Amino acid sequence: EREQCGRMLDALADCRAAQRRHGDAVVQGEAEAGRLQLEVKGLQDQRARLELELKLASSSRKFAEAAELSAELKALCVKLDGDEDVALQQQVLEQVETEKASLAAESAREAALQRELQQEQRSLDRRRFDLLLEHLEAVRAVLPEAEAAQAELLSAELEQSEAARHELMRRWAWDTRGRPKRPAGEEKEGEGEAAAKAAAATQKESKKARERASDEDRDASSRPAG
Repeated sequence: EREQCGRMLDALADCRAAQRRHGDAVVQGEAEAGRLQLEVKGLQDQRARLELELKLASSSRKFAEAAELSAELKALCVKLDGDEDVALQQQVLEQVETEKASLAAESAREAALQRELQQEQRSLDRRRFDLLLEHLEAVRAVLPEAEAAQAELLSAELEQSEAARHELMRRWAWDTRGRPKRPAGEEKEGEGEAAAKAAAATQKESKKARERASDEDRDASSRPAG
């Protein structure tokens, strides 16, 4: 399962990289489409200005100027009608929509991978939780009979294992046996009390081990040499 998690993490990294690529393509495409739109608008504004100037020249009977403006206007209209910028802008916008669709697909894929990864991680943590429970029970079984120095080490190990178990309980909202917690108000009678007793027992055992080690140290130091 760890290998499976590793493969999913690699797939997740690839997915995020693809999202960045598609996102960059969308930004660049929209910027290019905006630039082309400004160019087309500039030509349209120029046509409107030439049309107005042509009307003014014609009304003022400035025939030479009107003829020149008419020729310029005709050339501009031909350019607008066959302007490559308009076609290119449409092409860019279509590409932007394609990139947006790809981005949305990668986002959905990432969400699915995240859910799958969480399930795999929960499964791994559940196995670890069971191993911690077995280890705690084994340590508690030998702790009362252990010598002082060993008992002190075992008590420290007991506290570390309990801390790891409680971290898993907090992460996944598990009870003391690794089961999903019931909603507030639906706990079985005694479940909360059992958890508190288990924690108290661990602290009590650790305290006893430390006290026993301290007592033995004092006894050893009070014995006469030789």
